[in-house]
Amino acid sequence: RAAVEARAAANKQARPEVPEAKDKVYSGNYEHLDHTADVQFHAWGAGFAKALEALGACLFDYVTEIKTIEEDPEFARTFDVEGDDAHKFVFRFVDELLYRFTGESVACRTVSVNLRRAGPGGYAATVSTTGEKFDLTKHPQGTEVKAMTYSEMQIHGLEKEADGGNGKVDLFVIVDI
Repeated sequence: RAAVEARAAANKQARPEVPEAKDKVYSGNYEHLDHTADVQFHAWGAGFAKALEALGACLFDYVTEIKTIEEDPEFARTFDVEGDDAHKFVFRFVDELLYRFTGESVACRTVSVNLRRAGPGGYAATVSTTGEKFDLTKHPQGTEVKAMTYSEMQIHGLEKEADGGNGKVDLFVIVDI
């Protein structure tokens, strides 16, 4: 719990820029919130794709410090994610990123989302990540995320985007730690 509180406090302050980071350090469009026995990720962006990208950064900045991750072309990945509705899509998106970390030991520095379909017919995107092999001698150990959950998942702002607007989208997800 102390680690979650420390990270939440750090997230309320601006994240420091890292000069050698090739201008891809996330500025913090996310926060880690305390939740009973788990942790809640809150991410936001100007549109659904940007909010998803911030959610990806939120995950990797929870399991390690994202500013310590470098981009090694050998570990760049591209994959597709689909879901019948927004909630299933967000679940599968986070689950795929979690697999990159737990199954392939890849810590992602950047997550880029190209939405191909969004709306009543379902959601589909191509996701590209950059990063490197997770190494405890280089990357600080954060808190282990065991699984994504549907518990209390919230998505706000999609209805404005569906109506042609380009407003802020907020994502709230709870992960099992």
